[in-house]
Amino acid sequence: MVQPGNQVEEAAAESIQQRTKRRLEGLRELPSSAAALQRALVMLDEPLCTNRRLEMVLTSDQGALTGLLRLANSAYFGVSGEVVCAATAIRVIGHRRLRALLCHMVAGKLFEVLRMDHPIVDAVRRKAMAAAVACGEIGLATDEGFELRVAGLLHNVGELALASEYPDELEQTKDVEATFGIRWESAGAMLLQAWRMPKPIVRAAKSWRVAPYEEDLPEAQRTVDAVHAGATMAEAWIGGDTAISAAARVHEDAIERLELTEKRLTQIFGKIPIGIHNLERML
Repeated sequence: MVQPGNQVEEAAAESIQQRTKRRLEGLRELPSSAAALQRALVMLDEPLCTNRRLEMVLTSDQGALTGLLRLANSAYFGVSGEVVCAATAIRVIGHRRLRALLCHMVAGKLFEVLRMDHPIVDAVRRKAMAAAVACGEIGLATDEGFELRVAGLLHNVGELALASEYPDELEQTKDVEATFGIRWESAGAMLLQAWRMPKPIVRAAKSWRVAPYEEDLPEAQRTVDAVHAGATMAEAWIGGDTAISAAARVHEDAIERLELTEKRLTQIFGKIPIGIHNLERML
């Protein structure tokens, strides 16, 4: 016989799960302020995508254009001289990095609309930024640093979506899937896929905790490994752990594939605070 108290708890859990499903369905549509960004992301996936078409889309939205030029002129791209128009920004940055830049701008839009006035939401947001900093440092020696940084920034967007809607429930639960009906990693991957984010970013959001060998999507391997390392250290940093302990949590296989050392990981860990400070000015 089901006890009355259990019935109430089950009904409450079911209600939260139903509301979570509706909330995630609602978030599949990006804020209207990000419409031009999403159109450009969709366009970048098209075989006949041209710089001229991208320019027309991005210049149709003053906010998108302003953000594009601001990021194109940032130190992350190291462009010689000032970029003053969308055509130059697209040509200089290239389609690959433009896609990462647009994803970064989408993340900024989401941070604007999601509720942030709760300690656990702030912690989740700071974890995203800490992971972004660490991932960017992992890719610093290559031309993929900005792309990996964006992957780190978006790795826990599912957790951020749940935390912004149900901060108290997320803070109290010991089983996210039982409470909300979905793991936050799965929720994040679902949202990123709906937003037409690059496949490596989607895969990293879904499987970063275990950093598996990506046999069916080899182009995602480095992104998954970098996000695993960066997000693992970010969680440790948020939890007040030490650099040495944080580095020890990263899977050996991921470290080997990334050609990192524990010493380098501890150095990256130490750069998280100032990195977050700099990143906050770009979101």
